[in-house]
Amino acid sequence: MDEARYREDIASSSLPEYADPPHGHAPRRQRKDNPPMDNPAPQTIAEAIGRVEEILKQRNKPHGSFDDNARITCRFQAVIYAEEGWKRLTDVQALALQMILHKVARVLSGDPNFPDHWDDIAGYATLVSNRLHHD
Repeated sequence: MDEARYREDIASSSLPEYADPPHGHAPRRQRKDNPPMDNPAPQTIAEAIGRVEEILKQRNKPHGSFDDNARITCRFQAVIYAEEGWKRLTDVQALALQMILHKVARVLSGDPNFPDHWDDIAGYATLVSNRLHHD
């Protein structure tokens, strides 16, 4: 992918929009692990910490523990970084592969029946595939 296209992609998208599958692949939906942010901003540090702790508790159920995710993801990374083919990947391919492995770690450490894990894996693969077909 050329530098101009990459910069255009980054400039024309916000992070939540960019993380979704590409145009026409899936309707925009509220993710189960990201409840709508209709609460007012926390007024105190204690309130903010309480919200963060609640989010972490909710996400631990479908995603598994952070420690397990870190262990599994780092093992995956050790394997792919040691391969000669890793050096041939573009930045987009490398990041997509890392994210896919992170999502696989969530499948292994959390709820394997949580559809968002599988949707995310497909989404990252589709981002790379679309660029390969259009470049």
